Amino acid sequence: MKKFLFLLAFLSGFTAYNQAIEISPSVSYLFGGRINYAQGDLKIVDKGAIGVNVGYDFGFEGGVEFSWVGTTTTANFNGIGLGYDDASFRIGVHHFQLGAYKDFGREKLKGFANFSLGATVFQPRDLDFGDEWKFSVSGTLGMKWFPLKFLGIKLYGRMILPMEFAGGGVWCGIGTGGAGCGVGVNTFAVLVQGDLGAGLIFRISTDSKKKSK
Repeated sequence: MKKFLFLLAFLSGFTAYNQAIEISPSVSYLFGGRINYAQGDLKIVDKGAIGVNVGYDFGFEGGVEFSWVGTTTTANFNGIGLGYDDASFRIGVHHFQLGAYKDFGREKLKGFANFSLGATVFQPRDLDFGDEWKFSVSGTLGMKWFPLKFLGIKLYGRMILPMEFAGGGVWCGIGTGGAGCGVGVNTFAVLVQGDLGAGLIFRISTDSKKKSK
């Protein structure tokens, strides 16, 4: 127990250095992607988007981050099945993600990577359809530059994969290693989206050591 308390105290002292909240508004160019149906193809037009990230830097070159990016664009349906006509309509696309990021380097210029999970919502505007929510995952690579301790600039590229659950199952069996059971879930990407963007980083220090000086 004493060893555990000592390790916890050591980690607490380590992570207390340079902790901060980072708020980052951004603009980006969102690639809409394409969905292929048996009745036709649906292409979501590429469009500029806005977003915001709110992260907490633990002080050891990484942290957790919530992000939102969204836009209103146009979707074009090209009907190929009998009785399906071409159509165009406005659609809102919003991605909500929560994940972890890792910085590479401690200088003013550093790289970063992010992996997150969340939800994507598609909102048709000109048709009598409800919102469509999808589970989604995303990965981001980029660079940060801090000309000032409290202000930075970032450039990034992100891939976003809205997913569809295709079913699942439970299995049990007996083999040479004994009896065992498992659960499997099948998923696939509905479409591939992503964006290239830039943003400002407003860094608010929460470092208790610096405040006490």
